[in-house]
Amino acid sequence: MNRIKEALIEAGISQTELAKRLGKGFNMVNLYATNKVQPPIPYYTG
Repeated sequence: MNRIKEALIEAGISQTELAKRLGKGFNMVNLYATNKVQPPIPYYTG
């Protein structure tokens, strides 16, 4: 499990909610959460 998925579980929010908060689509967040794509560095520090 990657850190994004762990953080979602810890925060009790869904991938859909994270997508809304980031202004991204669900599909992109799902790719991040499943380690198929790495988010750009500003998402790590922002």
